[in-house]
Amino acid sequence: RALFIHRIHNCRIYCGAVGGSVLLEEVEGSEVHLGARQIRIHTSHHTTCYLRVKSNPIIEHSEGIRVAPLDMEYNGLQAHLRLSQLSEDNDLWQQVYDFGWLRATQSPNWDVLPVNERNQHVKMFVTNQEDDDINGDKNIAILLDTCYIHDDIHDTSTSSILETQIEQNQEQSHHTEDRDEEDEI
Repeated sequence: RALFIHRIHNCRIYCGAVGGSVLLEEVEGSEVHLGARQIRIHTSHHTTCYLRVKSNPIIEHSEGIRVAPLDMEYNGLQAHLRLSQLSEDNDLWQQVYDFGWLRATQSPNWDVLPVNERNQHVKMFVTNQEDDDINGDKNIAILLDTCYIHDDIHDTSTSSILETQIEQNQEQSHHTEDRDEEDEI
């Protein structure tokens, strides 16, 4: 179970719980939301990471990395976190090891994102299951076996696909909320 995010620029990536390790490499100007047992960030710049981790995040040859606690929700997230052994919330997301900074003082390559600059709670919507499965007891937590996200020619096609799906989910949610409000009136 692993996730490798490679050569991503100016993207938003939302990922559920990963049962193993995550490697971010050559990620620049992006925002990543994920939970994992281990997170390593290599050769990345000016990227914000919203994390839930089982061990201290590690950065190498990176600068401008900002971290915050994972604050997203989707149907099945709690089951995924349990199966990935990440259900216990801790403060390890903010205890980053910088392998390029061996001094006793704070590394200048990363910092904690101030609360007033963090994104609001992110709520994802499941669109590939039937409604009774989403709200019933039939939720099946599927862990990521292996996933590879790569942008070799520095275009934003990967970002566009991910953000388009997220925008479609949000629009669908707004339409559903509008209908619920009309039903109440």
